[in-house]
Amino acid sequence: MDLATMLVVLLFKGGDAGHFAVPKRNMAACRSSLESEFDGRRSSESGEPDYAVYAICIPASPRLFSSPSRKAGEEAAAPCGQGDLRASTAAGADTLYLRWTGTISNPLYKGIALEFEKAGQGARSVLLQLSSCGGDREAMERTIGLLRYVKRTHKLQTIIDRGEICASACIPVFLQGQRRWGALTSSWLFHEVWHWADSKRKEARVNRTLTERLFQDYYLPAGVSENWLGHLRIMIQHSDYWQTGQNLWEDKSGIITDPLDNLVSRGSESQRF
Repeated sequence: MDLATMLVVLLFKGGDAGHFAVPKRNMAACRSSLESEFDGRRSSESGEPDYAVYAICIPASPRLFSSPSRKAGEEAAAPCGQGDLRASTAAGADTLYLRWTGTISNPLYKGIALEFEKAGQGARSVLLQLSSCGGDREAMERTIGLLRYVKRTHKLQTIIDRGEICASACIPVFLQGQRRWGALTSSWLFHEVWHWADSKRKEARVNRTLTERLFQDYYLPAGVSENWLGHLRIMIQHSDYWQTGQNLWEDKSGIITDPLDNLVSRGSESQRF
């Protein structure tokens, strides 16, 4: 099974696999593929993973994510780097702190899953800091599926820090936070879903049906204001729409639940959240 087509799924020790369960022979193949790229994982005598496992993989499918397959060239990778995930427990002994910088891509959800596994049952909450100019829609939806599963057992907070950017595919990922910290000095970019209409990449074609589905699936369930969203629909027609964190907060968009002020006392960075 090609690793690029897999979704790494969370299951805790003693937990119920539910509809995520797969036959042992498929799981063994999946584990073998994962372990060729990541550190090996222990198994019990029965052959099943004996602790939190993310080596149970299932093919990514439209039914799982309620999304159609991405057309060739649609939402090409954004030019903000391949992406880097850093993990730490500095925010608290029971909190897993994750920071993603770069394009929303497959390593994001794979990395989150594996770091969450390493944290074990000691972590009660996850703090995900993002800085991204956008990226791949399918990777975005895989990441969201993973974070929604995380929220079944853990508190999830998302952060866009001072001077950072959250654009395009980054925004629905940020909206998964039950508490969402956004700096007033952060930058945000909204636009319609689009793809290149020609091989020379001179003509772009928007997909308003898919844009609306993203609003319905990710914006409204997160508590984004319907009134503000109506304004957004108008502003992004044929245009990119830039906002600051302060714009979003003052307009009561509902995207940011907790603003990060512009004034930071010297030496207090560890207390900013």
